Order: sequence, then structure tokens, then C-alpha cells
Amino acid sequence: MSHVRAQVEQHCRDFLLMRDEDAMWLSGPRGAEWHAAYQRCLEYVCHKMHRELGWRDFILRREAVVSYVKQALERK
Repeated sequence: MSHVRAQVEQHCRDFLLMRDEDAMWLSGPRGAEWHAAYQRCLEYVCHKMHRELGWRDFILRREAVVSYVKQALERK
């Protein structure tokens, strides 16, 4: 389970960094804002994956995580 969570965290970080290259995680002027977005996305992604896909049968696909991250960002 923890390896799945670690993969989800990595995909979330990768996507958010790709989306906003100037915001460095936990550093830089927008670090706090970036970290808050990351945590919000992570919680949403994990919730959606657990509810809709089930952890046991879930083979992590980056596309699924990115899709959920986009949804989380739209919800603000």
C-alpha cells in the first residue's frame, strides 16, 4: 500500500512542477501556496482512487493520477 501511495505522491509532484516550473516545492516565494495545492491534490487523488478504483486492484497509471489532480485543481 505504501508503495502505491509513494507513486501517487511522485505523480502529483511531477504534474504540479511541470504545470508551474517557477514554484519549487517548499521553497521560493510561492512555496507555501504550492505545498498547499500539492496537499489538496494528494488528498483528493487518494480519496478518489480509494473510492472509485480500490487500492487492491489498482495498477497505478500516471494518466489516472493526472486526471484526478486536474479535477482537484479545478475544485479550489
